[in-house]
Amino acid sequence: MMILRAPKGASIWYWDKAKSAEFPNAEISPESVWRGVGEDGWRVITCAEGYEAQYWQDKTLIASSWRRQALSAAQWRAFVLSVEAQGLAAPELAPSPIEAAFADGAWRRSLVKAPLSWADVEKIGFSAALCALAASALFCGQGLRFGAYSAEARARHSELEARFRDDRELARALLHYRQVEAFSAASDRALVLTALTEAQETAGEFGLNLRAWRADSAGLSFSFESAIGETPVREIVSAIEAQPHLCNATPEIAGPREIEVRADLSACEGADLDTVR
Repeated sequence: MMILRAPKGASIWYWDKAKSAEFPNAEISPESVWRGVGEDGWRVITCAEGYEAQYWQDKTLIASSWRRQALSAAQWRAFVLSVEAQGLAAPELAPSPIEAAFADGAWRRSLVKAPLSWADVEKIGFSAALCALAASALFCGQGLRFGAYSAEARARHSELEARFRDDRELARALLHYRQVEAFSAASDRALVLTALTEAQETAGEFGLNLRAWRADSAGLSFSFESAIGETPVREIVSAIEAQPHLCNATPEIAGPREIEVRADLSACEGADLDTVR
Protein backbone atom coordinates (compact mmCIF):
# COMPACT_ATOMS: atom_id res chain seq x y z
CA MET A 1 0.00 0.00 0.00
CA MET A 2 0.95 3.66 -0.35
CA ILE A 3 -0.43 6.73 1.46
CA LEU A 4 -0.14 10.24 0.08
CA ARG A 5 -1.05 13.44 1.90
CA ALA A 6 -3.93 15.26 0.18
CA PRO A 7 -5.36 18.78 0.66
CA LYS A 8 -8.36 17.39 2.57
CA GLY A 9 -6.89 14.24 4.09
CA ALA A 10 -5.02 11.38 2.44
CA SER A 11 -5.03 9.25 -0.72
CA ILE A 12 -4.64 5.55 -0.03
CA TRP A 13 -3.46 3.21 -2.77
CA TYR A 14 -3.30 -0.55 -2.36
CA TRP A 15 -2.73 -3.49 -4.68
CA ASP A 16 -2.40 -7.24 -4.74
CA LYS A 17 0.92 -8.21 -3.17
CA ALA A 18 0.95 -11.54 -4.99
CA LYS A 19 0.89 -9.73 -8.34
CA SER A 20 4.06 -7.79 -7.50
CA ALA A 21 6.03 -10.60 -5.84
CA GLU A 22 8.33 -10.81 -8.86
CA PHE A 23 9.69 -7.34 -7.96
CA PRO A 24 10.71 -7.81 -4.31
CA ASN A 25 13.32 -5.03 -4.25
CA ALA A 26 11.58 -2.53 -6.49
CA GLU A 27 9.64 0.50 -5.38
CA ILE A 28 6.15 0.04 -6.76
CA SER A 29 3.87 3.01 -7.37
CA PRO A 30 0.62 3.40 -9.34
CA GLU A 31 0.91 4.87 -12.79
CA SER A 32 -1.78 7.43 -11.95
CA VAL A 33 0.42 9.37 -9.49
CA TRP A 34 3.01 9.95 -12.22
CA ARG A 35 0.51 11.60 -14.55
CA GLY A 36 0.35 14.83 -12.56
CA VAL A 37 -2.47 16.71 -10.90
CA GLY A 38 -5.53 17.15 -13.09
CA GLU A 39 -8.03 19.97 -13.32
CA ASP A 40 -11.13 19.58 -11.16
CA GLY A 41 -13.73 17.51 -12.97
CA TRP A 42 -13.97 14.33 -15.00
CA ARG A 43 -11.40 13.07 -17.47
CA VAL A 44 -10.10 9.95 -19.19
CA ILE A 45 -6.33 9.54 -19.70
CA THR A 46 -4.40 7.18 -21.92
CA CYS A 47 -2.21 4.82 -19.89
CA ALA A 48 0.75 2.74 -20.93
CA GLU A 49 -1.84 -0.01 -21.31
CA GLY A 50 -5.53 0.80 -21.51
CA TYR A 51 -7.43 3.82 -20.22
CA GLU A 52 -8.21 5.32 -16.82
CA ALA A 53 -11.32 7.29 -15.93
CA GLN A 54 -10.71 9.87 -13.20
CA TYR A 55 -12.68 12.32 -11.07
CA TRP A 56 -10.75 15.24 -9.51
CA GLN A 57 -12.01 17.61 -6.85
CA ASP A 58 -10.00 20.24 -4.95
CA LYS A 59 -6.86 19.11 -6.77
CA THR A 60 -7.36 15.63 -5.31
CA LEU A 61 -8.03 12.41 -7.21
CA ILE A 62 -11.33 11.24 -5.66
CA ALA A 63 -11.96 8.15 -7.81
CA SER A 64 -10.47 6.30 -10.77
CA SER A 65 -11.25 3.20 -12.80
CA TRP A 66 -9.02 1.41 -15.29
CA ARG A 67 -10.19 -0.40 -18.42
CA ARG A 68 -8.20 -2.26 -21.02
CA GLN A 69 -10.34 -0.79 -23.81
CA ALA A 70 -11.93 2.65 -24.22
CA LEU A 71 -14.81 3.01 -21.78
CA SER A 72 -18.23 2.18 -23.18
CA ALA A 73 -21.33 4.18 -22.27
CA ALA A 74 -22.33 1.53 -19.70
CA GLN A 75 -18.85 1.44 -18.13
CA TRP A 76 -18.80 5.23 -17.91
CA ARG A 77 -22.21 5.36 -16.18
CA ALA A 78 -21.07 2.64 -13.74
CA PHE A 79 -17.96 4.68 -12.90
CA VAL A 80 -19.95 7.89 -12.40
CA LEU A 81 -22.45 6.12 -10.10
CA SER A 82 -19.57 4.71 -8.01
CA VAL A 83 -18.34 8.20 -7.08
CA GLU A 84 -19.87 9.54 -3.88
CA ALA A 85 -20.43 13.23 -3.03
CA GLN A 86 -19.94 14.49 -6.56
CA GLY A 87 -19.34 18.22 -6.54
CA LEU A 88 -19.23 18.54 -10.32
CA ALA A 89 -21.74 17.06 -12.74
CA ALA A 90 -20.46 14.30 -15.00
CA PRO A 91 -20.96 14.31 -18.78
CA GLU A 92 -23.34 11.78 -20.30
CA LEU A 93 -20.59 10.02 -22.24
CA ALA A 94 -16.94 9.41 -21.41
CA PRO A 95 -14.69 12.33 -22.45
CA SER A 96 -12.15 11.76 -25.21
CA PRO A 97 -8.94 10.25 -23.79
CA ILE A 98 -6.09 12.75 -23.28
CA GLU A 99 -2.34 12.26 -23.11
CA ALA A 100 -0.94 13.19 -19.68
CA ALA A 101 2.84 13.52 -19.35
CA PHE A 102 4.43 10.58 -17.53
CA ALA A 103 7.09 12.61 -15.72
CA ASP A 104 5.60 14.30 -12.66
CA GLY A 105 7.38 13.04 -9.52
CA ALA A 106 5.94 15.71 -7.22
CA TRP A 107 3.89 13.02 -5.46
CA ARG A 108 7.04 11.84 -3.66
CA ARG A 109 6.95 14.94 -1.47
CA SER A 110 3.51 13.88 -0.19
CA LEU A 111 4.46 10.29 0.53
CA VAL A 112 3.71 9.14 4.08
CA LYS A 113 6.31 6.60 5.18
CA ALA A 114 6.62 4.34 8.18
CA PRO A 115 8.55 5.85 11.12
CA LEU A 116 12.26 5.10 11.30
CA SER A 117 13.35 2.08 13.32
CA TRP A 118 16.59 1.72 15.25
CA ALA A 119 17.93 -0.37 12.37
CA ASP A 120 17.19 2.48 9.96
CA VAL A 121 18.89 4.98 12.27
CA GLU A 122 21.98 2.78 12.54
CA LYS A 123 22.08 2.35 8.78
CA ILE A 124 21.82 6.11 8.21
CA GLY A 125 24.52 6.80 10.81
CA PHE A 126 26.86 4.23 9.27
CA SER A 127 26.28 5.69 5.78
CA ALA A 128 26.96 9.22 7.07
CA ALA A 129 30.18 8.05 8.73
CA LEU A 130 31.36 6.43 5.50
CA CYS A 131 30.58 9.60 3.54
CA ALA A 132 32.45 11.74 6.09
CA LEU A 133 35.46 9.39 5.96
CA ALA A 134 35.50 9.46 2.17
CA ALA A 135 35.23 13.26 2.13
CA SER A 136 38.06 13.58 4.66
CA ALA A 137 40.28 11.33 2.58
CA LEU A 138 39.49 13.32 -0.54
CA PHE A 139 40.21 16.69 1.06
CA CYS A 140 43.43 15.41 2.66
CA GLY A 141 44.62 14.14 -0.71
CA GLN A 142 43.71 17.41 -2.38
CA GLY A 143 45.44 19.35 0.40
CA LEU A 144 48.67 17.38 -0.04
CA ARG A 145 48.57 17.87 -3.79
CA PHE A 146 47.85 21.59 -3.55
CA GLY A 147 50.59 21.89 -0.93
CA ALA A 148 53.06 20.44 -3.42
CA TYR A 149 51.80 22.82 -6.12
CA SER A 150 52.13 25.75 -3.71
CA ALA A 151 55.74 24.87 -2.84
CA GLU A 152 56.57 24.56 -6.53
CA ALA A 153 54.91 27.91 -7.28
CA ARG A 154 56.82 29.63 -4.45
CA ALA A 155 60.10 28.25 -5.75
CA ARG A 156 59.27 29.45 -9.26
CA HIS A 157 58.28 32.87 -7.91
CA SER A 158 61.58 33.22 -6.04
CA GLU A 159 63.47 32.25 -9.18
CA LEU A 160 61.65 34.90 -11.24
CA GLU A 161 62.19 37.58 -8.61
CA ALA A 162 65.93 36.85 -8.57
CA ARG A 163 65.97 37.11 -12.37
CA PHE A 164 64.13 40.45 -12.28
CA ARG A 165 66.60 41.84 -9.74
CA ASP A 166 69.54 40.91 -11.95
CA ASP A 167 67.98 42.13 -15.22
CA ARG A 168 67.54 45.90 -15.22
CA GLU A 169 65.28 46.03 -18.29
CA LEU A 170 62.96 43.39 -16.91
CA ALA A 171 62.81 45.14 -13.54
CA ARG A 172 61.89 48.41 -15.25
CA ALA A 173 59.22 46.74 -17.38
CA LEU A 174 57.76 45.10 -14.26
CA LEU A 175 57.72 48.46 -12.45
CA HIS A 176 55.84 50.10 -15.32
CA TYR A 177 53.40 47.20 -15.44
CA ARG A 178 52.68 47.48 -11.72
CA GLN A 179 52.18 51.23 -12.01
CA VAL A 180 49.70 50.82 -14.84
CA GLU A 181 47.91 48.06 -12.97
CA ALA A 182 47.71 50.19 -9.79
CA PHE A 183 46.32 53.14 -11.69
CA SER A 184 43.78 50.97 -13.50
CA ALA A 185 42.56 49.56 -10.17
CA ALA A 186 42.42 53.01 -8.52
CA SER A 187 40.79 55.06 -11.26
CA ASP A 188 39.48 52.62 -13.89
CA ARG A 189 40.13 55.19 -16.62
CA ALA A 190 41.01 53.54 -19.92
CA LEU A 191 41.80 56.91 -21.53
CA VAL A 192 44.77 57.57 -19.25
CA LEU A 193 46.12 54.10 -19.82
CA THR A 194 45.79 54.59 -23.58
CA ALA A 195 47.62 57.91 -23.39
CA LEU A 196 50.38 56.34 -21.28
CA THR A 197 50.78 53.60 -23.88
CA GLU A 198 51.11 56.25 -26.58
CA ALA A 199 53.81 58.03 -24.54
CA GLN A 200 55.68 54.75 -23.99
CA GLU A 201 55.58 53.96 -27.71
CA THR A 202 56.80 57.45 -28.62
CA ALA A 203 59.73 57.20 -26.19
CA GLY A 204 60.58 53.77 -27.61
CA GLU A 205 60.82 55.22 -31.11
CA PHE A 206 63.70 57.41 -29.85
CA GLY A 207 65.37 54.56 -27.93
CA LEU A 208 64.21 55.84 -24.53
CA ASN A 209 62.42 54.17 -21.61
CA LEU A 210 60.04 55.87 -19.22
CA ARG A 211 61.47 56.08 -15.69
CA ALA A 212 58.35 57.28 -13.86
CA TRP A 213 54.93 58.70 -14.59
CA ARG A 214 51.91 60.12 -12.85
CA ALA A 215 48.39 61.16 -13.81
CA ASP A 216 46.16 63.72 -12.12
CA SER A 217 43.55 66.33 -12.97
CA ALA A 218 46.21 68.35 -14.80
CA GLY A 219 47.00 65.57 -17.25
CA LEU A 220 49.86 63.12 -17.71
CA SER A 221 53.49 63.57 -16.68
CA PHE A 222 56.34 61.16 -17.46
CA SER A 223 60.12 61.28 -17.38
CA PHE A 224 62.96 59.45 -19.07
CA GLU A 225 66.71 59.28 -18.50
CA SER A 226 68.70 61.35 -21.00
CA ALA A 227 70.86 64.46 -21.08
CA ILE A 228 69.29 67.57 -22.60
CA GLY A 229 72.07 67.98 -25.17
CA GLU A 230 71.90 64.36 -26.31
CA THR A 231 68.14 64.16 -26.89
CA PRO A 232 66.06 65.59 -29.78
CA VAL A 233 63.55 67.13 -27.40
CA ARG A 234 61.61 69.03 -30.06
CA GLU A 235 61.13 65.92 -32.18
CA ILE A 236 59.96 63.97 -29.11
CA VAL A 237 57.47 66.71 -28.16
CA SER A 238 56.13 66.87 -31.73
CA ALA A 239 55.71 63.08 -31.82
CA ILE A 240 53.87 63.16 -28.48
CA GLU A 241 51.48 65.88 -29.62
CA ALA A 242 50.79 63.88 -32.78
CA GLN A 243 49.25 61.14 -30.65
CA PRO A 244 45.42 61.17 -30.54
CA HIS A 245 45.11 61.41 -26.73
CA LEU A 246 47.95 63.82 -25.84
CA CYS A 247 48.37 67.53 -26.50
CA ASN A 248 50.17 70.66 -25.20
CA ALA A 249 53.32 68.71 -24.36
CA THR A 250 55.86 70.73 -22.36
CA PRO A 251 59.41 69.46 -21.63
CA GLU A 252 61.28 70.30 -18.41
CA ILE A 253 64.67 69.42 -16.96
CA ALA A 254 64.00 67.27 -13.90
CA GLY A 255 67.63 66.41 -13.05
CA PRO A 256 71.18 66.11 -14.43
CA ARG A 257 70.18 63.27 -16.74
CA GLU A 258 66.40 63.34 -16.52
CA ILE A 259 63.83 65.06 -18.74
CA GLU A 260 60.18 65.31 -17.74
CA VAL A 261 57.34 65.92 -20.20
CA ARG A 262 53.92 67.19 -19.15
CA ALA A 263 50.96 66.78 -21.51
CA ASP A 264 47.23 67.36 -21.43
CA LEU A 265 44.74 64.59 -22.04
CA SER A 266 43.04 65.90 -25.15
CA ALA A 267 39.91 63.75 -24.90
CA CYS A 268 39.01 64.30 -21.23
CA GLU A 269 39.39 67.99 -20.45
CA GLY A 270 38.43 68.81 -16.87
CA ALA A 271 38.38 65.16 -15.79
CA ASP A 272 38.79 64.62 -12.04
CA LEU A 273 41.58 62.04 -11.83
CA ASP A 274 43.07 60.63 -8.66
CA THR A 275 46.81 61.18 -8.55
CA VAL A 276 48.75 57.93 -9.00
CA ARG A 277 52.52 57.69 -9.09
